[in-house]
Amino acid sequence: MTVALDQAYRGKTGSSAASPSGRIRGIAALATAAAFVVYGLAFAPLYSVMGPAVVALSTVPVIAAGSAFGLRGGLAAAAVIAVPLNSILLSLFSTPGWDSILREVGAPETMFLLVMGAGVGGIRDLGQRLRAQAEESSRVQAALRETEEHYRAVMDNVADAIAINVGTDRVFVNKAFLKLHGLDEASQALRISLDDFVHDEDREMVKDRTLARQKGDHAPGIYEYRIRRADGEVRTVQTSATAILYNGQPAALAVLRDVTEQSVAKEALGRSEERYRSVFEGSRDSIFITSKTGELVDANASALALFDYTRQEMIGLNFADLYVDPEDRGKYQRELDRTGLVKDYWIKLRKSDGTPIECLLTAAVRRAGDGSVLGYQGIIRDVTELHRAQEALRRVTRQSQLILDSTGEGIYGVDLTGSITFVNPAAAKMLRWDVHGFIGKHEHEAIHHSRPDGAAYPWAECPIHASIRDGTTQQVGHEVFWRHDGSSLPVEYISTPIREQDQIAGAVIAFRDITERLEVERMKGEFVSVVSHELRTPLTSIRGSLGLLAGTMSDSLPEKGARMLQIAVENTERLVRLINDILDLERMASGKMTSSPQPCYAAELAGQAVDAMRAMAEKADVTLVNTPPPCQLWADPDRIIQILTNLLSNAIKFSGPGDTVWLSGHCRNEDLVFQVRDQGRGIPSDKLEGIFGRFNQVDASDSRREGGTGLGLAICQTITTQHGGRIWAESVLGEGSTFFCALPVFDGQDEEPEAGQPAAGAEQQTAVKS
Repeated sequence: MTVALDQAYRGKTGSSAASPSGRIRGIAALATAAAFVVYGLAFAPLYSVMGPAVVALSTVPVIAAGSAFGLRGGLAAAAVIAVPLNSILLSLFSTPGWDSILREVGAPETMFLLVMGAGVGGIRDLGQRLRAQAEESSRVQAALRETEEHYRAVMDNVADAIAINVGTDRVFVNKAFLKLHGLDEASQALRISLDDFVHDEDREMVKDRTLARQKGDHAPGIYEYRIRRADGEVRTVQTSATAILYNGQPAALAVLRDVTEQSVAKEALGRSEERYRSVFEGSRDSIFITSKTGELVDANASALALFDYTRQEMIGLNFADLYVDPEDRGKYQRELDRTGLVKDYWIKLRKSDGTPIECLLTAAVRRAGDGSVLGYQGIIRDVTELHRAQEALRRVTRQSQLILDSTGEGIYGVDLTGSITFVNPAAAKMLRWDVHGFIGKHEHEAIHHSRPDGAAYPWAECPIHASIRDGTTQQVGHEVFWRHDGSSLPVEYISTPIREQDQIAGAVIAFRDITERLEVERMKGEFVSVVSHELRTPLTSIRGSLGLLAGTMSDSLPEKGARMLQIAVENTERLVRLINDILDLERMASGKMTSSPQPCYAAELAGQAVDAMRAMAEKADVTLVNTPPPCQLWADPDRIIQILTNLLSNAIKFSGPGDTVWLSGHCRNEDLVFQVRDQGRGIPSDKLEGIFGRFNQVDASDSRREGGTGLGLAICQTITTQHGGRIWAESVLGEGSTFFCALPVFDGQDEEPEAGQPAAGAEQQTAVKS
């Protein structure tokens, strides 16, 4: 196509041949003029002797024969006429002198006739040839025009862009070129340079290769570069170029094809292959590829490390050589050939030194496009440690199941929806459910649907639901579960959320039958009632009698008797306090102690507590400093005073002469925090958590020396909890302790105080010193 295009474009631009008829007329005129000039110069003597008639008789037939029959006819006529004519003339003019003239002129005249015949015949033949050439030239030009039209149609309708470059100018571009570069057809008449539309980074490369191709130098025949279309879009084209002549100038014909999508796909394929190779080589699992007969053709680094082979050693090795038991190959091979895939097939392979390893094999068949088997590929995972871990897990699971089945407490688990996932025999027995029948039931609907009084118990209010929803551990001391037969079971339980990867997956509930404990508490309540009526009343009488004796007869008694009487009075008082504290705690625990919450001023309560402890502080030579907070509380004032007096009492007991005890408070968010700080010996850090328990003291001798019951802080904690507050302590050994009691403030604290009450913002500071 390139040669045809070159001939077409050279024919289009070259000059046309001269007219054939014009050339014939010119040659004939010149030949005739030349013949008569020669004849006139050479044969003038003969002409004068022979006369015009003889010349005409000799030349006209020759000219006529040459014109009619061509070169051969003209020569034949000249020969036939010249010989007889010379003979006639010799016979007619045989006079002396004439024969010599005739002889002298006979040969030239003969030659003249021959030249005349050849010239006229040659002119006739030349005219015919020229006419034939003119006709052929017309046919060629018509064919050339048709060919040019055909190639123009091809050039304009071919899908590829075509350009002819002379130097750095594109002297011709087709419609596909314009379309590729985002140009309209009107741009075809414009001068387009190689600098136009080529990407800046590729411009020099395109120019160098185009010019080299035009010069005939070696340059890549096919290469890619980027163009920037008229609308600014960057595309990638592939071009092939060949050297041609255009109007006699070295040129290059270039064919351009848009390969942007192919280039993108090629880059994507390259990235995909790179990712595949990175995954192949970077995988922690061993990856292998084998031929149809089982020879290894590729393996990644993990496979080489797993089997302890070099790449050269492993490539070409038959996969069957890696089996510990050769029969394993047949087992998985049959399944692989039947389904084309095996997953997680458990096999035992060996390393290069023969060490066996437990493996999971996943393999697939590699097939060609026609479906024929090319080979196999697969992944091997070393599960030796996993196998050991699973064995250990199975042992632990068995042990856990044994523990779960053997424990006396009821234990069951629920998922996020509240459905039971597992249950131990103790729980099933206590709830009178079959183990298998219990699993899958909704826990709340099965055993927790009603409150102890029979009222409906919504799932949204259940502590177990809160444990699942919020991820909090819920402890419930007195609750009722309902057995399968409809009877109730008093229990205490703890609900603990189950977490998997920081996500709540359910909860496990451990519960205990508290029927016996409730019976003990009932008996204890009866005992407390007996103590209240049968012990406190006589103790009160004994205390009064001993006090009366000590007040009236101590002076008349011997010193030893008076001392013994004083000891009896103190022990009686201590016993009364102990009984009163026990009764208070039991009434609080059973809910029998009445409480009358109301708005009350913290400053007033703190002042009453300090007044109540003034005598004790003076006796111990301790200074009390009161800085009341400007807040109102919603509480039972008597119980708050009881908390403050117990805390002040403890602080005074463990302070030395000359020490100071501070009572203060401050508002924090929605709480009022009372603080009682002393300068005593302090509390060890390992004792801080347990000091609020019953009969729990830092030093057992304190109860004997200080006369305490060990129940004061327990009472403070119980009252604080009932008010929705919190109590805690901080201490430094040798520097003293600080007790904190946080209680909720009253919502209407901005109301005006009643007459005679201190203002909410007033501050009082009272110092009491002996």
